[in-house]
Amino acid sequence: YTYVGQDHVVQGLDRWLATLMMIRLTALFVMKTSILDAAAMLVIPISCFLFANKAKGERSLPNWIFYHTLWHFSGGTASAWATYIIRKDDFL
Repeated sequence: YTYVGQDHVVQGLDRWLATLMMIRLTALFVMKTSILDAAAMLVIPISCFLFANKAKGERSLPNWIFYHTLWHFSGGTASAWATYIIRKDDFL
């Protein structure tokens, strides 16, 4: 939260890298499962992302921090689960 409310190159890099990695991971997950499974896995992280953006637009820092944190937690959990599903056959 070092650069909250300030423009900084780190924010742009984070947005691009996070977006590209989520698209890649979702595509790999869909190839192993289905679009419906991917949609179910992404409902909570995407909802948190949207609520965080809403809070940002309302300039509500406490709500933004709350939803942004939940977005990272739920997105990280979904990413870990997707990675497990994608790679589990390689280790079993």
